[in-house]
Parts: sequence; C-alpha cells; structure tokens
Amino acid sequence: MLQKTPFSERGLDDETETIVHLAILAQKGGIPFLKDVAGVIDDDLLSSGLNLLITGADQAGGVLEVRMRVLLHQFGIKYRLLLGGMMAIQSGQVYSPHWAEMAKPW
Repeated sequence: MLQKTPFSERGLDDETETIVHLAILAQKGGIPFLKDVAGVIDDDLLSSGLNLLITGADQAGGVLEVRMRVLLHQFGIKYRLLLGGMMAIQSGQVYSPHWAEMAKPW
C-alpha cells in the first residue's frame, strides 16, 4: 500500500515498494492517473516528481536533482546544529548564539 508509514520513518524497502506500486498504477491507468496519488503522498520530492511527470516537464530529472541537493544540504545543516547543541550541552553550556556557528560545515 502506498505511504502507510510517514516518510521520515520509511526505509529503502518501503521506497522500493512505493516506486513499484506507482509504476504498476501508471501502466494500468497511464501517467495522468497518478495525479490523485501525488496529492496524498507526504514526501515533497516524490510528490513533486509525480507532478512533473504528470505535467510532462522536459527536465523533470534535473529539477528533482536540484531539489534533492537542497534537501540534503538542509538536512546536513539541521544535523550539524543538533550535534553542536549536544556537544555544547555536554560541556555544560546553556543556549548560545554560537551554536549557529557549529552548524556550518567543518
């Protein structure tokens, strides 16, 4: 079944299953049939990709590649900030504006 589990909790097997289901749906009903599915998927990248497919965008792969790189960058910043915060807490610091510095790539 498509997207039973929130995207943040899904593993690679879940993603593979989703893509296989989408391919089967597209084969049976055509790419426009995926329009209804795109509206209920909770992953921005996958939903955007489906919408690009549905609208027939020429450079769908390139657009998704750029979006993926932005998301990876944002996740990197988020986790560096969390790591910096944990290190600061461990050393006995209370909130510090310098935590933002820790979020920068080292």
